[in-house]
Parts: sequence; C-alpha cells; structure tokens
Amino acid sequence: MIRKLIFAAALLLFCVPAIAENLSNPLAQEAQALQRNILIICTLSILAIMVVMSFYIRKIKALNRELTESNAIKDKLFSIIGHDLRSPVSNVVQMMDILGSIDFSTEERVDIIATLKKHSEASLETLDNLLQWGKSQLQGIRVKPTEIFPQVIFEKNLEAYSLQTAQKSIAINNQIPDSLTVFADADHLNFIVRNLVSNAVKFTYPSGTIKITAAQHDAENVAFSISDHGIGMNAASKRSVFKNFPVIAIGTANEKGTGIGLMLCKEFAEANGGKIWVESEEGRGSTFSFTLKGKLHSESETALREIEEQSLA
Repeated sequence: MIRKLIFAAALLLFCVPAIAENLSNPLAQEAQALQRNILIICTLSILAIMVVMSFYIRKIKALNRELTESNAIKDKLFSIIGHDLRSPVSNVVQMMDILGSIDFSTEERVDIIATLKKHSEASLETLDNLLQWGKSQLQGIRVKPTEIFPQVIFEKNLEAYSLQTAQKSIAINNQIPDSLTVFADADHLNFIVRNLVSNAVKFTYPSGTIKITAAQHDAENVAFSISDHGIGMNAASKRSVFKNFPVIAIGTANEKGTGIGLMLCKEFAEANGGKIWVESEEGRGSTFSFTLKGKLHSESETALREIEEQSLA
C-alpha cells in the first residue's frame, strides 16, 4: 500500500507539470496549485500510514517478546515443579518407606531423619518461592510500608537457619544496630532477608563466617550487606543472578535452589524504592547488598523514642 502511494505521488509530481505546460497561464497556475496540494496530502497520508504501521509493528514485536518470555518462564516452572520440587518429595517418600521396613540402628536413623529434614526444607523453600512468584505475577506487587526494626527480622531468620549453620560450623557476625529503622513492607523485607541468609548459608564453606552489616547509604536510605565466605561467582553469573531463572550453582554441602528467590528479592527491593546488587569473586565469597528507605538513629533519638512509646502504652 505504501509503495503504491509513493508511486502515485511520484507520478503526479512528474505528470502534472508536463500537463501544465500545455495550458494557459491561469490554468497552469491552478494545475501547479493542485499539484502542490495533492503532493502535500499524499505525503501526509504516507507519513500517517507509516507511523501507524510502525506503531503496530513495534507492538507486535513486543507481544512476540512477551510471548517468548512467557513460554520460557512456563517451561522453567514445569522444570522446577517436575525436578527441583518433585525429586526431593519423591526422595522423602522413598526414604520413609525404607525407614519403616528396615531395622536401622539409632545412629543410622538419626542420619536418615536429618536427610529427610534437609529434603523437606528444600522442597518447602522452593514451594514458598514459587507461591510468592505466582502471587506477584497474578496480583502484582502490593507494598504496605510501615516503620519496622530490621534487627528483629534478621534475628528471626538467623534463628530459623541456626541448625544449618551449626551443621556447617558457620559463624554469624550480625552487626545490624538495634536503633536502625526502615520504612518498608515487612513481608517483603522478611522475604529478602530469608533468601539472602539462606544463600549465604548454602554457599559458605564449612567453618566459614557470614557477616551482616547496615549503614546509612544516603540521607534517605540505609544499605544492608550480607557477606559470605563461600564459592563466589564469575562475571557471567553476576550479570544473570537477578534475572528470570538464572543458572543455579550447587551449595558447598550440595544444597540446591531455583533462583526464583533472588529474582523476587530484586522485585521486592525495587517495589519498596530500593535496589539490590552483588559483589563477588570466585573462591572468595559474595556480598549481597540492598537499600531501603530508613535511618540509623543516634542513642539519644532511640532513648527519646522509647520514652514516647512508654508514654503512649
């Protein structure tokens, strides 16, 4: 259609002057004016059609990209459900059958139960991340910010992973100040902390150390950092770690993950007005950091806050 319009405009451009030369001057002027008007109309029509077609072409390309990404996510989800989720559950069932049919010693039973717990925890973590991801896709990320003390959330999650850290003899150095407050969604912060602590435990070598710190990042934001003494990442892994379903490494005790957790950590941090990033080197560990709106209060401010809270109680 565009080619036909261009051809018609060109035909008019060359034909109308030739016709005008054989006419009297008034008629020639009218022909030239007609030529000019027709060319203007044709040019504007062609431009309008090109703009509309360009818009629809870009829209179709965007829809194709979304469809490709959606298919990739669907395939990955089925892979996770079929392998990373089904396999541990299947192992639990098989081990329970063995445990009930064979007379094991007390020590053997303790080892089997510990393995069962490990597989169950992996399945629970995978399922929880899948549910969180599915919820965010269906309902969108809804932020309900409140003023919270991150130290409480960090302590709760560190306690939840105390057995794993004890099994690997990992030392935890938690330096989150009690006086620190942030303005964020408590559930989102809890999810970010849980996943970053879980990863730090997974990838830290036995007898290693995990260090957790917080500092004022700028006038409005606080930066949290979780550093592990682990396997680290290469440049390619660092570039893809927060993308949709990155390639997942195996932990120092053969722990497995899906990568959904870090992807959601990025979405939750950004939804709360912050950001997340990683610094890592192969064989030397990784440091995951994220920011949230918050303030590190002085001792006097903390004391005044406590007095106010007691007076309101």
